Amino acid sequence: MGVFNMNSTLVRVMEKIGDLIILNLMFLLCSLPLITIGASISALYYTALKLIRNNEGSIIREFFYAFRSNLKQATAIHLIMTAAGGVLVFDFYYMQFVIHAAGILYTFWLLVFILLAIVYYLTLLYVYGVLAQFHNTTRQTIKNALLLAVSYPKHTLLILICPAITVVMLSINVKSFFWTITLYLIIGFSGSIYGQSLLLKHIFDTLIPGKEQQL
Repeated sequence: MGVFNMNSTLVRVMEKIGDLIILNLMFLLCSLPLITIGASISALYYTALKLIRNNEGSIIREFFYAFRSNLKQATAIHLIMTAAGGVLVFDFYYMQFVIHAAGILYTFWLLVFILLAIVYYLTLLYVYGVLAQFHNTTRQTIKNALLLAVSYPKHTLLILICPAITVVMLSINVKSFFWTITLYLIIGFSGSIYGQSLLLKHIFDTLIPGKEQQL
């Protein structure tokens, strides 16, 4: 079998990389209005899960189908998560630079803040993948995202690897910062979502064996 045989591993890998580059571009374009970032992320998860399951179909058509289908709910979730994140940031700066307190009470509220921040981030890690896979109300989708993050700690830790590596690469020096941004502009967003979707697929298939509850 030749290296460039259409069924060879190399060709399949190159096709997958090409698909991810296209998905990355569509994600960036559809996220430009900012308000549609939630729908773009959800569509990215939906299409990535399709690629992992080797479902036939145009990735462009699948992406825009999911984008349109989840636009309203994904935008609502995006606004909720953005508002919640804004409140957490405000609370942190208020505690650190306004209150200037010390003692047991301050320590207590700091621990409460840390707990809420963890809950927020765990929910954020899962919510758009859950939205891409299941039909639920916005409230139930957010609730299920947190429940899955807590119920599958090993998967959650693995999902955290990519964001952690990204933060490290952005922080090393100017050169690594530049190359990390460049990578994300080419394939980083779709590539990281694809990696996370591999883990999410395992969770989803455990919950609904033999079924596909996709849009």
